[in-house]
Amino acid sequence: MKCPREHRQKFYRGHSDDIISLALHPERVLVATGQVGKEPYICVWDSYTVQTVSVLKDVHTHGIACLAFDLDGQRLVSVGLDSKNAVCVWDWKRGRMLSMAPGHTDRIFDISWDLYQPNKLVSCGVKHIKFWSLCGNALTPKRGVFGKTGDLQTILCLACARDELTYSGALNGDIYVWKGINLIRTIQGAHTAGIFSMNACEEGFATGGRDGCIRLWDLAFKPITVIDLRETDQGYKGLSVRSVCWRGDHILVGTQDSEIFEIVVHERNKPFLIMQGHCEGELWALAVHPTKPLAVTGSDDRSVRDMTEVVHIKDRKEAIHELKYSPDGTYLAVGCNDSSVDIYGVAQRYKKVGECVGSLSFITHMDWSSDSRYLQTNDGSGKRLLYRMPGGKEVTSKEETKGVHWASWTCVSGLEVNGIWPKYSDVNDINSVDGNYVGQVLVTADDYGVVKLFRYPCLRKESLAESNSDESDSDLSDVPELDSEIEQETQLTYHRQVGRDPSIHIWDTETIKPLSILKGYHQYGVCAVDFSADGKRLASVGIDDSHTIVLWDWKKGEKLSVTRGSKDKIFVVKMNPYVPDKLITAGIKHMKFWRRAGGGLIGRKGYIGTLGKNDTMMCAVYGWTEEMAFSGTSTGDVCIWRDVFLVKTVKAHDGPVFSMHALEKGFVTGGKDGVVALWDDSFERCLKTYAIKRADLAPGSKGGRCCCFSPDGKALAVGLNDGSFLMANADTLEDLVSFHHRKDIISDIQFSPGSGKYLAVASHDSFIDIYNVMSSKRVGICKGATSYITHIDWDARGKLLQVNTGAKEQLFFEAPRGKKQTIPSVEGKFGKFKKYVAHSTHVTNVRWTYDDSMLVTLGGADMSLMVWTNEMESCREKKSCDSEESDIDSEEDGGYDSDVTRENEISYTIRALSTNIRPMLGVKPHLQQKEPSVDERPPVSRAPPQPEKLQSNNVGKKKRPIEDLVLELAFGYRGRDCRNNVHYLNDGDDIIYHTASVGILHNVATGDSPDMSATAPSVHIWDAVNKQTLSILRCSHSKGVCSVSFSATGKLLLSVGLDPEHTITIWRWQEGARIASRAGHNQRIFVAEFRPDSDTQFVSVGIKHVKFWTLAGRALLSKKGLLSTLEDARMQTMLAVAFGANNLTFTGTISGDVCVWKDHMLCRVVARAHNGPVFAMYTTLRDGLIVTGGKERPSKEGGAVKLWDQELRRCRAFRLETGQVTDCVRSVCRGKGKILVGTRNAEIIEVGEKNAACNVLVNGHVDGPIWGLATHPSRDFFLSAAEDGTVRLWDIADKKMLNKVNLGHAARTVCYSPEGDMVAIGMKNGEFIILLVSSLKIWGKKRDRRCAIHDIRFSPDSRYLAVGSSENSVDFYDLTLGPTLNRISYCKDIPSFVIQMDFSADSRHLQVSSGCYKRHVYEVPSGKHLVDHAAIDRITWATWTSILGDEVMGIWSRHAEKADVTCACVSHSGISLVTGDDFGMVKLYDFPCPEKFAKHKRFLGHSPHVTNIRFTSGDRHIVSAGGDDCRSSMVKANLRSG
Repeated sequence: MKCPREHRQKFYRGHSDDIISLALHPERVLVATGQVGKEPYICVWDSYTVQTVSVLKDVHTHGIACLAFDLDGQRLVSVGLDSKNAVCVWDWKRGRMLSMAPGHTDRIFDISWDLYQPNKLVSCGVKHIKFWSLCGNALTPKRGVFGKTGDLQTILCLACARDELTYSGALNGDIYVWKGINLIRTIQGAHTAGIFSMNACEEGFATGGRDGCIRLWDLAFKPITVIDLRETDQGYKGLSVRSVCWRGDHILVGTQDSEIFEIVVHERNKPFLIMQGHCEGELWALAVHPTKPLAVTGSDDRSVRDMTEVVHIKDRKEAIHELKYSPDGTYLAVGCNDSSVDIYGVAQRYKKVGECVGSLSFITHMDWSSDSRYLQTNDGSGKRLLYRMPGGKEVTSKEETKGVHWASWTCVSGLEVNGIWPKYSDVNDINSVDGNYVGQVLVTADDYGVVKLFRYPCLRKESLAESNSDESDSDLSDVPELDSEIEQETQLTYHRQVGRDPSIHIWDTETIKPLSILKGYHQYGVCAVDFSADGKRLASVGIDDSHTIVLWDWKKGEKLSVTRGSKDKIFVVKMNPYVPDKLITAGIKHMKFWRRAGGGLIGRKGYIGTLGKNDTMMCAVYGWTEEMAFSGTSTGDVCIWRDVFLVKTVKAHDGPVFSMHALEKGFVTGGKDGVVALWDDSFERCLKTYAIKRADLAPGSKGGRCCCFSPDGKALAVGLNDGSFLMANADTLEDLVSFHHRKDIISDIQFSPGSGKYLAVASHDSFIDIYNVMSSKRVGICKGATSYITHIDWDARGKLLQVNTGAKEQLFFEAPRGKKQTIPSVEGKFGKFKKYVAHSTHVTNVRWTYDDSMLVTLGGADMSLMVWTNEMESCREKKSCDSEESDIDSEEDGGYDSDVTRENEISYTIRALSTNIRPMLGVKPHLQQKEPSVDERPPVSRAPPQPEKLQSNNVGKKKRPIEDLVLELAFGYRGRDCRNNVHYLNDGDDIIYHTASVGILHNVATGDSPDMSATAPSVHIWDAVNKQTLSILRCSHSKGVCSVSFSATGKLLLSVGLDPEHTITIWRWQEGARIASRAGHNQRIFVAEFRPDSDTQFVSVGIKHVKFWTLAGRALLSKKGLLSTLEDARMQTMLAVAFGANNLTFTGTISGDVCVWKDHMLCRVVARAHNGPVFAMYTTLRDGLIVTGGKERPSKEGGAVKLWDQELRRCRAFRLETGQVTDCVRSVCRGKGKILVGTRNAEIIEVGEKNAACNVLVNGHVDGPIWGLATHPSRDFFLSAAEDGTVRLWDIADKKMLNKVNLGHAARTVCYSPEGDMVAIGMKNGEFIILLVSSLKIWGKKRDRRCAIHDIRFSPDSRYLAVGSSENSVDFYDLTLGPTLNRISYCKDIPSFVIQMDFSADSRHLQVSSGCYKRHVYEVPSGKHLVDHAAIDRITWATWTSILGDEVMGIWSRHAEKADVTCACVSHSGISLVTGDDFGMVKLYDFPCPEKFAKHKRFLGHSPHVTNIRFTSGDRHIVSAGGDDCRSSMVKANLRSG
């Protein structure tokens, strides 16, 4: 910050590396700056107070290239310098990233928010400009279209204006004007070279460029004036403007040569120089005038200004690193990089009078003595040498230089500056030193950008500190060693015991239930936590290498701020009870005061001064004001702090002060001396002390590894670590007898049952000794174990010992002699179990109590003993259990169902990016070499004009090209592998469902179906009324999203992915923020739903599992469904879920049962609720009734839809009148007196509850792809044929299906006759059928081929039928010969399978497109191949559906190597062309389009792929068919006038 009028500067010092980007907040107070570095960050700071407001980090790498605030200043966008030039949007006040996306593959130079369109941004850079939309957490770019208006070139800067206008400055000096994403105008020659800066203000725009000119423009971007800085008083050749800011009459300009000018418009020739500096390389040279406040600098930019040359000497070839005059001005010493120092006489016109040659490396520093008789030097090896002047003889006698007084001290090596080097440092990272003899201080500068202040002379490692500086990290030599217990604590390693991703649990002490779990930011463990005074925030410290400090909003589970704490151990963190944004940390030689700044924490070390020493702090608390804090040290003192300054120390304990607590009036402390002290509120008086005494252990005791009571409980045997064991009185613990026969650990010890006559003692020596208790003698030894003994057990008679060893052996020995016995063992593995978690690490021992009522467990490293109660069968249902079922799957899951298996095994890989829908081979058309025409016409010819390529039907008085397409209607519903996807809206007036890549809102009364397109893999939240997108969630789910559910309040959204772990993610969808995410299950999850009364609880069901989930902060906790409460219960595959009152949950199974759960325990099973799998369940919120949908045959007693009471005890069944043998319901929803049903057969049916009447609302094909598509020649009807074996007739006007014909085999193609009275259908098995339209009776059928028929065509004169198949053939049939359909001829030499066919207008020729990207023309009916290009060019075609040919070369895009164009159709007017491709896109072209990569418009509605497309009669509509999405769409065509 600089005030140019007062020549005052203020400095913001929150960065650790070079700042390369800056943005000013709209309110002109806050500033955002971004830096470079390995871990760069953004600081938002106040320009008045120069204090950090927010720190944004942990996202970008390498650096932050650009920054920009939005209009209201709430959000900040940043661009990184990583390989993807990532673009990030921040909520900078909260320090939270809202969205992130890859920016571009090359450098981005500028980014700006569109200040007139919320959530819009523009970025520009190397040969690109992108227009971004922010929706939810999704940043979606669109590349600017340069077109022919301007050249594709690098864009350096930009500014946004009203009416979607954007102005950008280009590398060649032009200004490009954009409307939306299209370049509409070019202002050429705005500058003569690149435009580096563009600034928008209330007056207009200002631009600055490499030509040194500033140009001002009005709001319409019309030129106002030009200011050429090169022609001004301060100008010079080569001046280049890098930044410009225009406010009123003043213009601020930054140049490439590190200058800042201020220009007043009416005095434009007299710019005011505010700042200048060096601009290239590194800056090394520095000299201060001896009598005036002047300094001279020199850098690699070859500039030292205002100098006049006196003499020029060059005696050395290498760089001169140091120059210094003697104090009397007689000599000049010159240090060189060739290790020498030359001495020149000033009076002799700089004649060389001496040379110093003792150094072994380049000279770095030199100093003269005050009498000019001695010179000291430092070199690159860190060696200090002294020379006698002026001859340069080296001085080696310490006595001679003992009393030398140095005129200056700039050397980094020497006794006087030993203390400037960090402890244990072996790197020469200190570059410069200067001593101040008057102030007795020394200043240093190092490679880390740090300036340090020391006492002079600095003999030991210590430093001074100032109020605005950090204290030295160096250790004081007189600090005592650490206390042994503190040393032990600091050296503990938690890497294995605590875990890689440790978590913090916040839980309710009354209900013992978790409220929140915080994880993801600490490594190894969490060593300190503290709540804020209001309980809303939590501070935590990790035990990673940096002891990271994190500030949490624990209820939301959000990280508010994070920073590195200290390289040494931090013992405690305390939050300020008065200011929630402040906290303190204490640890090893560490006391730091922190303040939150956005996503970071700004810390200041405690300033000790002369009142104390830099001691280790063991504990800390805040006092009764915001500024007061107290800490206990390792030496027994209590330090009293005000703000960051130590004001007093009080001796409190004889050893370390381990604990300190603030009371209402005073403090209590505890230390290693065993004393608890009570103090007043200012630590001036100790009010009372309490001594805690500790009894010593018995002298000479050894650690024990095992113990055992005798059967009567009177004796206790204990095995010790040294190989001995002892027997003691169980009541008094007095020793009775001891033995020492082994050298290694006694691992187990057991009395024999009954009278306890024998005692078996096992050791790590691999032996078991057997002792007679009464005689106290060893009577037997068990030998034969190959490893150490781990466990021993007696049989009930006391005559046999069972032994386990470290080698997993099971051995048997006869007692008491120890003879080995061979007993066969029973095979078995993978037993079912329940697991209980309480110990943190390995459990070392478990024992039941005498009456089996309790279980006792021991933890190893956690050193805890836990007692568990044994829950009896009678009280099992009275309280919840702490266990989970084992992961062992039951062999039975309720049976097999083909629909469940198909859904589980279906692959959702995006086919457009993997394979083409057709197995095409060969070179694609746009890559083929064009064959030269035999009949090349001259430029001017009198020959008659070529006939039209396509027969033009009279569709209107004037031919009008089609301007645009609007999706008007979609037929189909996805029910084969989806569920719970039909719902009522607006009290039952509308329904919502989806097919392909569109969501559909269907009005039940009118049948209108507007849609909302979506793209995967993402979640789109949209308004069902206006179809506007509210949020887009870019998911981490791979392959797809199989289930979504809103929470009770609608604020949260649950999504389940199709990745291998079936990840479950919870979103705060309005913000686009991911709250929590966790692996759901390793098997398929079918449904996951929030409870209708909760925002934190939901249930997921799937293959052999049901899980009950709780959202705790940012963590997801799950419990498996517990079956053991019911006998004979088995875990089945669960398909659906519904909810009841009192925390009841209902799940539908594959066997037709419905399981009823209380919490997570199974309490009841409704057997055979359906005869087949229960695919869908719905909970009605207003009355609690539940609808279920299943798979079963219709009967008088039952149906596939059932309505149940609240507890699922009584039901009413409804039959669906679909005519199917088996009804399979995939989705159910209940409205007022109506039930909405979606079926496997792609039907949506409305069922009345009173009369059970069924009304079919939506029809569709069941299985895809839909290959066949034909439009009626004169009416708004069309036919579709699919692999589900049906041909369906659709009415466009009434928006419904009129009829359906089941063919029994998969259909591949369909075609109307020219009069519309007959329909030809080609089958997948090689057969084709001709139906009469009036009666739908078969007129004729024939099968001359064994493979699929790909296309079938009537000739325009209705005489011939052409049938193209995958057998590389086209067969011709003469229809005038009757329904016998004898083949009259066929086409030969087709190189691949047939794709499309078209007859000529005169029925004499047929063009065939084949699978090798070749188009062929044949004569009809002979089948002769026509190769004459001139003859082919003169043919007029009746239709054009071919994707091949010179006339449609432009439909093949640059990206066609990834996916093919699959279908095409030319309009009846012959001037418009539509295509479908493997990406699911419909594209609109002008016809013909012979030029490669023709201009077009594209429309998305299908998921991959589009298999067929046709114009209706009159070209009013276009019908497209989808592949696996089983959808046919009707698109309205908007015509271009004229």
